[in-house]
Amino acid sequence: MTAGPLLAYLPERSADISPAQVHLRRGRLRLPSYTRSLLLFQMFNGSNFTIALGAPMVLTARFLGAGESAIGALIALTPFLATLQMFSTELAERWGYRRLMVTCWTGRAFMLLLVVPLPLLMGRLSPALLVAALFIPLFAFNAIRGVAACAWFPWIRELIPADRRGYFLGLEQRVVHASVLVTLLLSGWFLGTSPQGWRFSTLFAAAWVAGLASALVLTRIPDRVPEASRQRPSRSVRARLAAIREVWAHKPFRRVTRFGALNTFAQAAIPGFLVLYLRDELGWPERTILLFAAGSTLGVLMIAVLWGRWSDRVGSRPLLRLVVAGQMVLLSGWALFATGVLRASPLTVGPIYVLTGVLFASQAIALIRLFLFVCPENETTLGIMVYQVIACFLGGCAPVLWGFALRGMRGWAGVQPGATSLPFAVFFVVALVLLGAAQLLLSRIPEPKAVPTRRLLVQLLWGWPLRMLLGATVQDPDR
Repeated sequence: MTAGPLLAYLPERSADISPAQVHLRRGRLRLPSYTRSLLLFQMFNGSNFTIALGAPMVLTARFLGAGESAIGALIALTPFLATLQMFSTELAERWGYRRLMVTCWTGRAFMLLLVVPLPLLMGRLSPALLVAALFIPLFAFNAIRGVAACAWFPWIRELIPADRRGYFLGLEQRVVHASVLVTLLLSGWFLGTSPQGWRFSTLFAAAWVAGLASALVLTRIPDRVPEASRQRPSRSVRARLAAIREVWAHKPFRRVTRFGALNTFAQAAIPGFLVLYLRDELGWPERTILLFAAGSTLGVLMIAVLWGRWSDRVGSRPLLRLVVAGQMVLLSGWALFATGVLRASPLTVGPIYVLTGVLFASQAIALIRLFLFVCPENETTLGIMVYQVIACFLGGCAPVLWGFALRGMRGWAGVQPGATSLPFAVFFVVALVLLGAAQLLLSRIPEPKAVPTRRLLVQLLWGWPLRMLLGATVQDPDR
């Protein structure tokens, strides 16, 4: 595949265009013209990581013979290896955010080619060897991604004005989840109910193509680095540690980081192990799991832009409060299914699975906007690195710990597929308790101009429905 035909469909390079000169208009909100390229990148990137890191990867690992602990380790690679960004912040500021992103996104795409032959070797090599062989390219994929992780959000902070970040993040989430939706639907249709190895291989080949396309689109986005970072000389390890201490001394940043870390630890293992719960405990086929996962993606697709606008209008904290409360209600439902109090069927589990995906994805908009807001201005790259390293480390611990815990409890409880699942009941209850603790931390986060949560709830349940009703019933006297 050559770059020429694809480049013909991309917008013109806008490296010399400032956000104040050319804008992409959406209603009353304006975004820079290169926003199209940012969104096009996320379209290809969404397809790439859905296969490489999402439910298709879990199903591929299961096909190769991976157990719960191995799958937990694979899920943990992404957050654990994101901590590598602590060693690349200087490189990001010296190279520029775009160069680092393009280099790493190109390199990580080629790692997926090493996964392609593995499902074809099923039956010729032992499952243990195949799972180990799967671990190596996915480790490299996530390690390369981790090196570049310090560049994306500082780049976005420089490219998108602060008063429009929520709106942009909503647009971004809509594009990402549209890509995820299409990828999951096509993957579910392509895999069917009893997939053969060549089908899993084809999925990873498609992920490789999408990864290369996303790296190509990045070259169309202007490269901007904070002026303070660009002019700052290279710092020694001692100077960098002193700068990290200064960043941590910033109270709003410290409180948001604590909330984000606990919230990530509570949730990191849930998406991957929900796939195992539906497949192994409830006996759902791969196609059904991916179709319901696509349903949750469709929900995010519908509300993402509205959610982004609300975060700009009412603040991030009240939205996070509502989302975490909703997640706690849904985890209570999962616990009731796992204990047998509620009967599990596609009609009862399906809607809760869809809503779980919607809420877990929706909080990303408000949380990203919040930590970009509280990050110290003169240490953007370093501050975002500190936040992501802490959150990602705890997010990596969660699936590993739960992988071993579920395996141990399964052997102790003797759970049979379709029966009451004590291990997963414990899993859901512990996640529920941790989210309750995160709610308490959230109450200590200051956010100027944020609407109180009670007032927002009254508006959601009473004010806005009443306004819509009055708008529909009151006639215009001039008509």
